[in-house]
Amino acid sequence: TQMFVGLIVVEVVFLISLSLGSVFCNLQAYFSPGIVILLRYLQIPKPIDRFMPFTLIKSCIIQNMKKNKASTPCLGICSTTYGDNVCKGCKRFLHEVINWNKYSVLEKELVNSRLEDFKLTVLRDRFSISNPELLASKLNEKGINFNDALDPLTWIFDLLRAAGSQSLDLEQFGINSHTQMDLSELKNNIYIEFLELSEAHYQRYFLVSGR
Repeated sequence: TQMFVGLIVVEVVFLISLSLGSVFCNLQAYFSPGIVILLRYLQIPKPIDRFMPFTLIKSCIIQNMKKNKASTPCLGICSTTYGDNVCKGCKRFLHEVINWNKYSVLEKELVNSRLEDFKLTVLRDRFSISNPELLASKLNEKGINFNDALDPLTWIFDLLRAAGSQSLDLEQFGINSHTQMDLSELKNNIYIEFLELSEAHYQRYFLVSGR
């Protein structure tokens, strides 16, 4: 019983950390550490319907965590820690990551607008959203973190990131694909182009000349 209570505490801490935009925001699986440990302890494989209430609770919390244009785009994978001027996770610039909490709402919105524009540039010719409400519902149902204040087309990034190497039926999410390219290859190309756009922007407008 004590272990069960302890694991529930771990789950609660996980949900709190999720709401604060911590390193757990990159949900490539829909089960948190506490639930995974609990399932192993009980020698029960996942997923399992008996523990779906925990996933549903997390889903409900995510649905109620309304984001806006000033919300942090952090994915909890910050490569600026290792010397990159452009984060390979969220694609913000080093100075933006460092100073984010000091930025005004307008400054944060400007950064998110730039990231949104770059995502749309990369995605627009490859996908379209036939049913934004269905997509939002599916993302919430699976506990995938996304910013509903941004263009629904940008949510595809969040879906692909959370899916990892799993196969996806995009039509079930209200997404139309306009290319015959394999999804894993397409995903890789999308991420590369998004990073290249961000790096080119940084080099043009922010990189200080060594002269």
